[in-house]
Amino acid sequence: MSRSVETFAAETAAVGEHHLLLTGHPAAQQAVALQVARARKTNIVFSDADDTAGRLLGTSAEAGRVSAADQGVLYLDQAYTRDAGQLDALRQPLDTGSISLHHSSGVLNRPAQFQLVLDGGPQVSPARRLSGPLLDRMDMRLHTTGRIDEIDPVRVDQAREAMFHRLSTLGEQSRQGRRNRDLSIETLAGKLAPGREAMQDLNRALDRAELSLRGYARTLRTAWSVADLHGHHSPTREDVATAYDLRRGETEMLTGEGTRKPTLSAEQERHLFKGQRSAPRAVKSAAEQLPAGYSLPSSTTSAGPELDR
Repeated sequence: MSRSVETFAAETAAVGEHHLLLTGHPAAQQAVALQVARARKTNIVFSDADDTAGRLLGTSAEAGRVSAADQGVLYLDQAYTRDAGQLDALRQPLDTGSISLHHSSGVLNRPAQFQLVLDGGPQVSPARRLSGPLLDRMDMRLHTTGRIDEIDPVRVDQAREAMFHRLSTLGEQSRQGRRNRDLSIETLAGKLAPGREAMQDLNRALDRAELSLRGYARTLRTAWSVADLHGHHSPTREDVATAYDLRRGETEMLTGEGTRKPTLSAEQERHLFKGQRSAPRAVKSAAEQLPAGYSLPSSTTSAGPELDR
């Protein structure tokens, strides 16, 4: 049986410790979060929907969930039901790795360098309560369908070893962290810049304002984790495209191995649609004639901007 895309996404998130926005069934979401923590061999802290701001962020007298999850995984259950101010307060620890708490004697800083897994609701699109700035800080989006296979621990360990070795040779571990998620803009544009061909689709998406500068950098960091899983010395064009699909939550064209499903050429599409008067009927007819294992590009059946592959 082939592996699910959820499994590959969980492995990618585990390798680079990327922040993950999940939608779908709550039990399936929690299974993904547990798999990520297990693959990293670290702890996971669950924040219930009724947690107060003090319980989540902490007070001067007691550490909160964000500090309890330091160096581990923080799963935020039913984030879409929470106060918007509480959610936006997570932006500070996501950016700095610490949480600042103000009290009568001054400011108390506690460590809060966690990997965030966010419950975005049961629907495919995350709930509107989740603000744009918070969503922009999430590296990957995934709609869970209820099936997640066991993560391959050997594959994840090998990918993480490759990441640790690369960062140690660059001095990144001591300067700014120990994972792909921490790579600086300067490093991504310099020593660890993928080749021109690998970057052309993502650069085009940035030129078209299809993603922010923060989203551009986060996609590149995820692309390095995809490359590490595939044993590549540098992200390929397909690795970057896969990372961009994971960021947008558009995983229909991905396999459980993180590769892209084969699609028909323009000539093959014209042949399949020849003589069809109704577009919906043409799509259905074409789908029925596809060779085994092939898929129509999503642009054939849905609107919206998409990277040129």
